[in-house]
Amino acid sequence: MAYRVKDFEAYLKRDCFAIFDDFFEYTSGDQFTTVGGDSGTCAAVDADSATSTFATMTDLQGGILQIDPVADAETDNHQVYAESKFEVFKFATDKPLFFAAKVKPVANTIASVNLMIGLIDGVADDALQDTGAGPKASYSGAVFFAADGTNYWQCESSIAAAQTTVNTGKAIGNNAWDVLVIETIPISSTTTEVHFFFGNEESTGDVSLVEVGKTTVNERLVAQTITHTNATQMQIVLGAKDGVINNGLKLFVDWVYAAQRR
Repeated sequence: MAYRVKDFEAYLKRDCFAIFDDFFEYTSGDQFTTVGGDSGTCAAVDADSATSTFATMTDLQGGILQIDPVADAETDNHQVYAESKFEVFKFATDKPLFFAAKVKPVANTIASVNLMIGLIDGVADDALQDTGAGPKASYSGAVFFAADGTNYWQCESSIAAAQTTVNTGKAIGNNAWDVLVIETIPISSTTTEVHFFFGNEESTGDVSLVEVGKTTVNERLVAQTITHTNATQMQIVLGAKDGVINNGLKLFVDWVYAAQRR
């Protein structure tokens, strides 16, 4: 059976579920929920009014999610996360998955921040560990993250305690936007490839993708590979945790998108 383009697009929408948020509004408990015991805040703000010591949003239009782990006090290891309300994503046979987000961190010292953007199970305090230890030691997921004491993006895929972590080599810009993309492709009944990309936004509005986060297997650079048979369900996570006192850390999210085959 042949499909016209518009018919096939409608078919794909039926065959996949998706979460997209441009953050024109944010109420914890609706599409996203604020998590964290340190009184940090997540709030939707107008792009033109989202400001901090280092950030102004006059470079774009629309809504912004402002994630502020130190809204109550400039304290080391204070954290806050925005999680999608339900764990609806899962690595599985014949269930490819796509995730993308546009983010901008700002801080007095960008090398003293902890960040997490992607998909994990069980979002809670210490999803980002203290003292720059990165994501928690056991989870199902795939994330970009930053660890206190470094100034570059890392990426990690994980099933329980079986984790692959790679330094992308790309520095985290202070007050600079990054488009972070994750794609998972099941390649057998037990195995899934996890691909990580940076998106380069061009003046035409197009986005070109550059793959990063590859690991070395027999001297070849290949996608990270996980055994997904014991995977658990996951949710979107957008999180920040400060690594030093008085750092003024904020994470701004312009938009987030995640979709998976039903």
